[in-house]
Amino acid sequence: MEPHVRVSAASVPPDRRDPPVPAGASASDDVIPVSRQRLESLQRHLTCSYERFPTRHLRQSLRILQHLLVDGDRAP
Repeated sequence: MEPHVRVSAASVPPDRRDPPVPAGASASDDVIPVSRQRLESLQRHLTCSYERFPTRHLRQSLRILQHLLVDGDRAP
């Protein structure tokens, strides 16, 4: 297993950085805004990983993402 590498935030290109957490948001909030594009990107990544390593954990993650994307379509 390769060791983790720490990278300073300044060396990460702006388009690769996570958006800032909205003011007043915390882990206990009911809603955390995440773009559909980010969820779809994560879904593609998990799908590729699942094709190579079909584990229960990855399958569950894909199901959760599917529900998030479907529920997002139903939101007003």
